[in-house]
Amino acid sequence: IANTPPTPFHIAPMGKAFTAMAIMQLVEQGEMRVEDSVCDYLGDCPAGWQPMTIHHLLTHTSGLPFGVDWVALSETESLAESLPLIMALPLQADPGSAFSYSSSGYDLLGIIAERVSGRSYADLLREGIFEPLGMTASGLDPALTGEALGYISPYQIADDGPPAGDPGGGVIASAEDLHRWAEAVLGDELVSAATRERIFTPYVSTEPDLAADYGYGWVLQDVYGRSSIHHGGLMDGYSSEIALFPEDDLTVILLSNYGANASQLSQILEKWALGAE
Repeated sequence: IANTPPTPFHIAPMGKAFTAMAIMQLVEQGEMRVEDSVCDYLGDCPAGWQPMTIHHLLTHTSGLPFGVDWVALSETESLAESLPLIMALPLQADPGSAFSYSSSGYDLLGIIAERVSGRSYADLLREGIFEPLGMTASGLDPALTGEALGYISPYQIADDGPPAGDPGGGVIASAEDLHRWAEAVLGDELVSAATRERIFTPYVSTEPDLAADYGYGWVLQDVYGRSSIHHGGLMDGYSSEIALFPEDDLTVILLSNYGANASQLSQILEKWALGAE
């Protein structure tokens, strides 16, 4: 089937930006604060989690490891059922002490968002983001019409990755819809300018040698002398990248379902589009 702008792809970890936006919408509505301890929303909480805040989860400084085994995660029937699996993970560092990329931290954000709002994670994204922006080829349904299947070889479809609906990387979206999303996150359609500034604040360094920082669900970095906001995604069968250059009115979106390194291809296109040396 030919690929077209409305073709839905798994965007894997790129979807963390949607989870962060859902959280910040709840913050803006006064339902929660990023300074709150995660234990305020979880009841029976591990002792080492007491200092862990929503801010720590958003910035990958919670101390939680990368994630729960995807096979075990896929066997749960709801997001809430994954909480015991996350609670069983040993902390790798004290909350707030270091950056360590954690999908389990974003899964925990999804669970907390459900408890705070009384709505499912799927409904939060659908009602707060997808429907207002007209993102009709995006969602959490693993069988969206015309979805691109991920391949790990020309003859083998990938079957190992985060399940659809996982807040750490289960969003499915099209290039066309992601362009709508890119325009919205830089404007006032989803949150106020003040909240948007909080999302794009460089809170913690991800890779000091590359001068890259992390905000809430986005990597912030100077590229070719320009300010960029970007995030990639990688899982078996899929690779994705979105890069926004607000000062240049440039958005680069790459989605692949076989073989391509979207991050490297994005850098080539960015350099060409910006006329960089």
